[in-house]
This record gives sequence, structure tokens and C-alpha cells, in this order.
Amino acid sequence: NNNNGTTTTSNPSGERDILELMYNQMGGRNWKDNSGWLQEDDICLRFGIDCNTDGKITSISLKNNGLTNQLPNEVFSLPELQKLILNGNDVSLELAEISKATKLSFLDLTQTNNILSLDGLGESLKHTRIEKLKMSSNGIGGTLPDSLFQLTHL
Repeated sequence: NNNNGTTTTSNPSGERDILELMYNQMGGRNWKDNSGWLQEDDICLRFGIDCNTDGKITSISLKNNGLTNQLPNEVFSLPELQKLILNGNDVSLELAEISKATKLSFLDLTQTNNILSLDGLGESLKHTRIEKLKMSSNGIGGTLPDSLFQLTHL
């Protein structure tokens, strides 16, 4: 919940729409903590959301919060998104879509249970600023794609 102390009243409606889509598609009513997610005010005050001084979302951290279903691909279109932490939730996502999150540096999908393949991940991540990737306890099988080893900041 806005750990950097920044608040703003002018959030782009596109970012608000993406968060509402996320809330609706991922069972937001049943999340352990969904404080602020149903209110029309500042999106930066919603639980698990951090923003920069311009009111743009920089971090979504909803660890062990009861999220379900697939993460909307639109989340990766958040222009300033640097951190996405969804570990401990029963969620899935399309790894190929990560390439849209060009500022993403930290991705934690530990124990999300629905990531069974890493196909396309390395190729997608090369378009980001990824430095830290956590994906343990997912039942992933097979070999690591060679493209993962070409990520220079990981």
C-alpha cells in the first residue's frame, strides 16, 4: 500500500481501467486484502500498488493474496511498471506478453502453480530491464531456454 508515501489525485484512466480489469478477472472480491480497490479515488492508495511522483504505477505486489485466474495481458502495458509480485497466488499468465513491460526489473511468480512451461520467456524478457526473476515451486518441466542465458542483467 503505497510504501513510498506518494499520493496523487490525477491517475491516467487507462491505468485505473487496467487495475479494474485485473480486480474483476482475478477474483478481487475474494482477495485477502482488497482495500481501496473498489473506490474511485487514487489508484495509488489501493492495497499492493505503488506509484511514482507522477501517479504512474511502478509496482504491483499482491503476494499470497488469494488471486485466481489469468493475469490480464494489459498489466504489462503499464508504462512505468518495474515490479510485479504475484507469488503464492493461483494465477497464470501469458509469458510472451511480458515483452510489453519494458521497465520491468523484478518478476516474482513463485508458487503460482500454473506456469508449466518457459517457452517464449527468454525472448520476452530481453525487451525488459529484468534483473530478478523468481519462479520456483511451479512444477515447470523441461530445460531452460537458451535465450534466458542471454539476458545480461538477470
